[in-house]
Amino acid sequence: MSRSLGRLRALLDDPLLLKTKEGMVPTPRALELEEPLRRTLAEWRGIIGTDGVDPHAARRVFRIAMADYAETLLAAPLVARTLPLGLRIDIVALAQGAPQRAVITGLVDVTIAALGDVSGLAQQELLHDRFVTILRRDHPLLLEGPLDLDGFLRTPQVVCCPRSPGDGFVDRVLAKRGEQRTIALTTPRFGALVGIVARSDCLATLPSRAVKMSPHADEVVVLESPLKMPAIALSGYWAERFTNDPLHSKLRHHLFDVCSELEARSQASTPVT
Repeated sequence: MSRSLGRLRALLDDPLLLKTKEGMVPTPRALELEEPLRRTLAEWRGIIGTDGVDPHAARRVFRIAMADYAETLLAAPLVARTLPLGLRIDIVALAQGAPQRAVITGLVDVTIAALGDVSGLAQQELLHDRFVTILRRDHPLLLEGPLDLDGFLRTPQVVCCPRSPGDGFVDRVLAKRGEQRTIALTTPRFGALVGIVARSDCLATLPSRAVKMSPHADEVVVLESPLKMPAIALSGYWAERFTNDPLHSKLRHHLFDVCSELEARSQASTPVT
């Protein structure tokens, strides 16, 4: 043990374990390595072990990164499926800037987002939605008639930025037109948008399901956006090296089933004024 530990200390340039009054305790570097090593060992077990999954033989923590919009949709039905298997789910926020890195490096098991094709990651399309624009019911802009692009651009906006400001779907569409909107407030949570709009002069553009799920849905008017917005297609991304891992595969199976059931129950569109 001491020789192996010595070799690891030299290799990693870190003591890894420190002697204290309470006994040996791991260093921060050792704690950083714990989860990646656990996953690597699980991957090897999947390669040389049995094909079946024994939920009582191994309890594993799965980290899924997603926006609060997807969390509200998926968390309850997913945990109902995974709890009997002895699996624990940790939902974490999407990483700022490049959420795919968290999957590639093993910090999370699955990321749910719209990233397109990413080298080294497998993916499965999960959820579809569309963008709508909302205003409070007595907003003066509604007296001007149908919402046009001019009214859209001059009205202050509340924006959800789960990753990085200025990198949302709306901003990318406007940038192609050489336009820019007036942003009054940003928040990392879709769930906050509807309540803020209901009590302000701002508007927001967000997925239609996020409006339906809000307790403030009756306080806003749902409109077609004057911008030609792309459809929303959220996919689940995971590192290709975990594709054949038995427990990881089991988790994805349940995640995909939950999404399929949600899609089947979903109405074709949000009522539009």
